[in-house]
Amino acid sequence: GYCLLFYQWLGGRLAVSIFLAHKPLTMKKLSILALAAALIGCAQKEAMKSNSKEAFSRMLDNHYEEYLKLNPFEATQINDDRYNHLLPIDISNGYPDEIRTFYKRYLDSLQNFARAQLTPQEQISYDIFKYQMQVSLEGLDQPANLLPINQFWGLPITMAQLVLYGLARAA
Repeated sequence: GYCLLFYQWLGGRLAVSIFLAHKPLTMKKLSILALAAALIGCAQKEAMKSNSKEAFSRMLDNHYEEYLKLNPFEATQINDDRYNHLLPIDISNGYPDEIRTFYKRYLDSLQNFARAQLTPQEQISYDIFKYQMQVSLEGLDQPANLLPINQFWGLPITMAQLVLYGLARAA
């Protein structure tokens, strides 16, 4: 029988449909169809790798942006004033839960990426990111929000440092 190949994009992937017709298929036509299918398959695989790498980079960028939003003091320290209107109350009972959800979501999102398909540099980023998420989650097992306020760190000290930073920056 005679084969017809139809290509269409389905869910971000190229789908190949084969239909049989009544005309005979010559060896030359079969070779051309096989070559076309192989080339499209390779192009699809490269496109999927590229999309995976772009998605990994986008995930890291999204993590950093959300991290700055949850930690506006750190954003201010790197001259990012977008979150200066936010004040995290890290001694509240809900704050550790919010942070835990954040770290868990990004740790779980790593399952969407095949480490072996990333470049060596991206694999290092993957490993460091995974380690950072795991350690951050383990750190939340300690109830730091229940520790008393002291003279070494905490919101009162941070506020004074930010005022001094703002005065120094304005001068």
